[in-house]
Formats: sequence, C-alpha cells, structure tokens
Amino acid sequence: MKKKYTYITALSLTIFGLLGCSGSIKKQKEKEQKNTTIDAVIVADTQIDFSTVISGTLLANEATELRSETQGRVISIYFTEGSSVKKGDLLIKMDDSELQANLKRIIVDLNQIKKEFVRRKDLLNVKGISQEEFEQSQSKLESLEAQQALLKVQIAKTEIRAPFSGKIGLREVSQGSYITPNTLITTLQQIDPIKIEFSIPEQYKNSLSKKTSIIFTTEGTTKEWHAVVYATDAKIEPSTRTIKARAICANPNSELLPGSFAKVKLNLDPERRNILIPASALIPVLNGQKVFLIKDGLTISTPVKTGLRTDKEVEITEGIKPGDTLALTGLLQLKDSLNVSVNLKH
Repeated sequence: MKKKYTYITALSLTIFGLLGCSGSIKKQKEKEQKNTTIDAVIVADTQIDFSTVISGTLLANEATELRSETQGRVISIYFTEGSSVKKGDLLIKMDDSELQANLKRIIVDLNQIKKEFVRRKDLLNVKGISQEEFEQSQSKLESLEAQQALLKVQIAKTEIRAPFSGKIGLREVSQGSYITPNTLITTLQQIDPIKIEFSIPEQYKNSLSKKTSIIFTTEGTTKEWHAVVYATDAKIEPSTRTIKARAICANPNSELLPGSFAKVKLNLDPERRNILIPASALIPVLNGQKVFLIKDGLTISTPVKTGLRTDKEVEITEGIKPGDTLALTGLLQLKDSLNVSVNLKH
C-alpha cells in the first residue's frame, strides 16, 4: 500500500514539472515576440516612368522638288544654293518671248473688238443691227479675252516661285539650260518647325494621342529636344505590327536636319500611378508571392499580384493599398499574428 502512494507522488511531481516547463516556454515565446523589432515602410502610390526608347527619323515640315510645268530655256536664276527664301520669291525665269509676242497681238485685237462691240451695242439699241450680229461680236470679244487669260497663265508658268518659305537645296540646272517638266531644278525644305516620325508597338496604340510629349536626341550629340505628337497613322503596318506617329519640334537655328536618325524616349503610359515596393519585401510562395503587412502591432500575411519590375522595385497591382504598413526586414522569421515593434523607414 505504501508503494502505491509513492508512485502517485512521483507521477504528480512529473506532471507539475511538465506544466511548469510548458508555462516557462510560453512566457519565453511571448517575451521574444514582444522584443521583435523590424523595419517597415508606409505604402504610397507613385507615378511610374513607363518609358521606352524608339528609333525615329527627322522629316522636313514641308519638302518638295522644284520642277517646271512647261518646257523652255532658262534665262535667269534668282536663288543661291543653301539660302533661305520666302513664299512667292522668284527662283527661275524661263524664256517667254514668244508668249509675250502673242499676248501683245491678242491685246491689239482685243482693243479693236472692244470698240466694235461698243459700236454694235449702240446700233442694237436703235435697231440698226440684228440680235444675231451683236451676239457674234460679243462671242468674238469673249474668245479673245479667253486667249489673253490663257497666255497670261502660260507666261506665269515660265516663272518658278517658292511655294512656301524654306531653305533651298543644291542647284541642278544652269542659265541657258533647256528644261522640261521632268527636269529637277532644286529642292526646297522647310525645317522650322521640323517633324519626327517613329513607330510604336500595336499594344500601345491607345497610349499615344495628340499633344503627347516626347523627348529625343540625335546622333553625335546628347542635347535633348522636346516635341509634341500631332498625328498618328490611320492603320497598323501588317508586317511590323506597329503604328506610325509624327511629332513636331521647334528648330529656329536649323540645328536639326531632315533625314537624321533620332532616339525617341516615350512614356507610353504617363498617367499610370500604382504601388511600388522594394523587391526584397516579396516572399515567394507555392501559388505566387506574398508580403507581410503590419496592423495594430501584428503581422498579416498578404498574397499580392505584381506588374512591372525594375532592378530594385516591383509594381503591386493587387493585394495592398496606399497607407498600409509593409514589413521590410526579418521576413523569414515572420508569421501571421506575430507581435512586433516597428521601425518606420522614410
């Protein structure tokens, strides 16, 4: 009987010992939880620089090859190669002596028929001639007037004038040359302002619109130029799956020349704002990725979806919102509902 009591006493001591040990472990864990300090940051939304570099080509604002509408001999040249001209300036004069002679003859005939027309009109008023005779005189007058107008047009075509203000290219004809409508005389380029043409991938077609600002540089210089998109093509190129766009840029000192290669920096989504967090705050899990948020001093495991990535940051498209407190350090030791102290980073 005495032996039985001894067993009970030993068992009781063992149980109390285990309970005491368990309580000590629990208190130790609570102590450790209260003493855990981690770095954290307040989440904020920001504007993402969704920029890309695209090749482009500079184009003249206006450009044309100057050719004659008629054939003839060049008798005068009024421009200097590489010079600037204004709209309407006379550039080339062709021989028009034969046309001028015909015009003088027409003017003489026209003056005579006008006198005859006035006389017959007076006769018609007093019934001196028939209506038919008067109409014949009127028809002859109108015919000569039409011939005079035609000759003036033909004479005007012997003068090559600048269709717009710009810079003249190299001269391809000389005084005394006989030219035809196929003969290239020179070129004319308007380069202030200047255009830049580039193409963007099809998926970004809705990100580009009129008044979109772009920045570009040209070969041999680091100077940045600012331009504004003024038009996009009405179709997508089937072979490249891209859409053409054109922007315009001021070029008052003619530093930019048509045909130059350009590198265009374009922000394809300038209004895009979202949440960027340090890439180190992400924790890979079986079905994706997660982060730890902190609320009321407790950790919360939160699954997230990511978007764009840079070397140091990741865009979060779903899972957290501005104002949340995000854990940055001690991630491998964190778990749900862990009591932590926060050291906020700015």
